[in-house]
Amino acid sequence: MPAHSNRTWTADFHTNPHTHYNNYYVTNKILIEWELSLIVRRIIDALSSCLAIVFDYTNTNLNI
Repeated sequence: MPAHSNRTWTADFHTNPHTHYNNYYVTNKILIEWELSLIVRRIIDALSSCLAIVFDYTNTNLNI
């Protein structure tokens, strides 16, 4: 994507627009993917702990 069509350009674009934009984009993409993987892991952890509590409850109270 050329620099002039990028809405999130900053003041230091005059150095080298294309490499700056590419580095910025790649860094953001990596950060977003990393955050999403963290969120997914937290959701899985929460679900597994909920399942563990449910299984403990049924095992102790229903004597399965």
